[in-house]
Amino acid sequence: VGLGQEWGSEHDGGRTGDTRSFVVSPYVGYLVPLAEHLDIFPELEAGLGKVWFLPPPASKADTTSNGMVDVSLSAPVVWHPTGQFFAGLGPTATFRHFTSRAPEADLKPWFLVGALVSVGGYFPS
Repeated sequence: VGLGQEWGSEHDGGRTGDTRSFVVSPYVGYLVPLAEHLDIFPELEAGLGKVWFLPPPASKADTTSNGMVDVSLSAPVVWHPTGQFFAGLGPTATFRHFTSRAPEADLKPWFLVGALVSVGGYFPS
């Protein structure tokens, strides 16, 4: 299960301002060996979350929020130089559908494309 937080700028349809979102998402993936210390990790994720649209600082508009459903597919290449450390980088794509809308908002689904960076590991006891 993953927890995610993201932020960005919104410049669509004449609106400007910041967006913030929080998503809880279970995922499934499989580590496919490519070479010694190198794997690819295709992963499918589906999540529920909430997004907030914050107006520009000088604006008198209110912050609005919407529920959302995300479906993501990613495939980072993972390098693990030791058994307890890994680093990965690869493409990711997310389809986002908004589940609730304010009557004045015209929120169409989003398609987000980006790069997934992951680093992790543990210290042996």
